[in-house]
Amino acid sequence: MAQVYSLNVVGYVNQTVQANKWYMWGNPLKASTNTTAGVLSGLSGNATDWDGALVYAWHGGWGSADTYVGALGQWLPGTLDVAPGTGFFFYSPTNGTVTFVGEVVTTNDWQLASGWNCVASAFPTSRSLVGLGLLGQDNGAGKNDLVYRYNNGYNAGDTYVNGLGWLGTATSNGPVLNVAEGIFYQNAQSAAVHWVKSFTIP
Repeated sequence: MAQVYSLNVVGYVNQTVQANKWYMWGNPLKASTNTTAGVLSGLSGNATDWDGALVYAWHGGWGSADTYVGALGQWLPGTLDVAPGTGFFFYSPTNGTVTFVGEVVTTNDWQLASGWNCVASAFPTSRSLVGLGLLGQDNGAGKNDLVYRYNNGYNAGDTYVNGLGWLGTATSNGPVLNVAEGIFYQNAQSAAVHWVKSFTIP
């Protein structure tokens, strides 16, 4: 019989959090169920410490939050889509560690709608915008793509300009995003574009 091989790679990513702070994240690993309940089950310490943790996901607008109920040890309703590529806000009521566990995604094709998108790299790697395949657009009529990062508030944005690349807080390749970091990306053009990137596992 022919040999059967699997190239799937699984792992984990730890995120250290502080009490009473908001974080903009993205899921860097594909879980068996890419919902809040499936992705954010790895909470350190006692379940009651996390009571009141919140997740808001942007899908063309902010919907209802998923809330962690410490007495039950679960997210309610826990059904928000936080698949790799989706950016979301996480509020931590405690100091601790959140652990993402899942499979490394090797190819991601994400549609950036016209307007604002809350997105993240689907890969567990730290790279610049260009390194992640976010090349940017500028139609020459004042419609330039924008990126905003969040760290206790929105940082100064980066703007894409033809011939110059990403301008703002970093090099022309754009800022280097941390593993599991979410961003707001404004597709300033009238049509949606595909953000396509492959990840090679060493």
